[in-house]
Amino acid sequence: MADTTSTTVTAPKPPYKRILHNLKNISRDEIKELLLYFAVTLSLFLVGHFHFSFAWIIMILVLFVSWEYQMDDKKKRRDRMEKALKSSFIDKIQNLPSWVYFPEKEQAEWINSIIDQMWPYVDGMVYKILKESVEPEMQKNMPKALNTLYFETIDLGNKPPYVANVKSYPSKEDRKSEFIFDMDIVYNGDATIKLAVKKFKLGLSNIELRGVLRVIFKPLVAEYNPIGGVTVFFLNRPKLKFDLTNLLNVLDLPGLKSSLRRITDDVIASFVVLPNRIAVPLATGVDASDLQYPIPEGVLRVKVVEAKNLIAKDIGLVKKGKSDPYAIIRIGAQSFRTEVISNDLNPEWNETFEAFVDNSEGQELEAVIYDEDTSSKDSKIGRLDTDIASAVETGNRDLWLPLEGVKQGSVHLQLTWFSLSANASNLEPPQGKGLSVAALIVKPISAHALPLTSGQKEALRSVYCEITVGKTTLQTFQCYGEKTEWKHALRFLVGDPGGQVAEVEVIEAKGTHTLGKMSFDICKLLNKDGMTVEETFPLKESGEKSTLTCRFTLRVLNTPDVKPSEPETR
Repeated sequence: MADTTSTTVTAPKPPYKRILHNLKNISRDEIKELLLYFAVTLSLFLVGHFHFSFAWIIMILVLFVSWEYQMDDKKKRRDRMEKALKSSFIDKIQNLPSWVYFPEKEQAEWINSIIDQMWPYVDGMVYKILKESVEPEMQKNMPKALNTLYFETIDLGNKPPYVANVKSYPSKEDRKSEFIFDMDIVYNGDATIKLAVKKFKLGLSNIELRGVLRVIFKPLVAEYNPIGGVTVFFLNRPKLKFDLTNLLNVLDLPGLKSSLRRITDDVIASFVVLPNRIAVPLATGVDASDLQYPIPEGVLRVKVVEAKNLIAKDIGLVKKGKSDPYAIIRIGAQSFRTEVISNDLNPEWNETFEAFVDNSEGQELEAVIYDEDTSSKDSKIGRLDTDIASAVETGNRDLWLPLEGVKQGSVHLQLTWFSLSANASNLEPPQGKGLSVAALIVKPISAHALPLTSGQKEALRSVYCEITVGKTTLQTFQCYGEKTEWKHALRFLVGDPGGQVAEVEVIEAKGTHTLGKMSFDICKLLNKDGMTVEETFPLKESGEKSTLTCRFTLRVLNTPDVKPSEPETR
């Protein structure tokens, strides 16, 4: 949750000033591209001016496109050679005992054998996810000319993902009823995915995905099958790469590759990157929703203070090069963005964000610094990551972290960890400045006797819940048909439990027609056992017998009893 600041509306700059601003902040890559297109345009002008044959124009265009294609092909060959050398090196050392290079990890070839046998049967599941989830998101976020893009062919090939290493975690006092292990997943297979937009055929190849997948057996039960349930998720966003083929290799439509990667990355995160997960109950009496939506471990408060000595991404034609930096903070699937600081290589943001953390052991905070470009795609200045577990151990950390992959630049972060307590006596007074003192988990369970809109059949409609706490509004998934049941827990950060209200609205998805409303005073939870209430509430602006069964759980942000730490430099 960022600090709130007042904003003023200013009149737009005149066109000539905007053009001058863009010229002052043009990047190196843009200069090269402009010079290249200027040379081609000048050549075409000279051909026309001196009345050369039209064949010269065709020849120049063919040479230009051929040159671009060859340069791209050389780059790909270079990348493949580097990958082959790296693969050769890995092949030489992979037969060494696992403790030589990963003391805490081990190989598990038996898992790869299972995946190898199951791989031919995974096609249907992946096809369903891509068609039902990824495709609508692509069409929604693509430019108008490409918003009819759809998947034509999905073939996962014969090469399955590979589990490089497995790490298990020892049992602790607070998790005796669960078993946790991490798998380093690497996919570099022969999948072929073809897309189409109008009459054009597009393609994706050389798809790579790398990430750490956590598997939790929980709870452990005293039955013939001791594993009560399985939960699977990525701790952090996996790294995704792919190449564009066919027509895209030549044209390389502006922004298409980055848009596809961003949308796919977001869809993966919405399914299986914390706090999202896949949960499967295996024993009777185990509620899948409790596995899917557990109470988080705590809340991490991140203050993005400043950055120093950032590299200049904009080459000024009139003055010294600068950047217009902003930061994006990622914790699992949660993402936050700072304001843009114009023309500054030493920006000061002083913005604070708060994120739920489910598994601090192994989860990381990622920060990426970008340079905002008004005339092209924003350029990445650098990135960094740091583990969350160290902040949990010490309570707070004050860090100066260098940016990775660049010659210079560092970022100042202040991290504060809050565990969650069910003791109302630990509640702090409201902090103001957009800061939170408690966490609220709202779980709509089911609705009954909802009114029908005119001429509608109950079996054909889809319904969801929309919950608002303060300035945050979240929605459950949609349930279809006669059984209106969600069991979908939504999380909110609360600045003043004594004065805030949770507004719940039941909505019909088609036409966004309101089927009923209710309000709940959060302060009522402070006097309840375990600060939890689960009741069936009557709905307002609904039918006479319309009700909503809902669970409200409040947890206090337990302030760490530690002194502010001295700035650390890594």
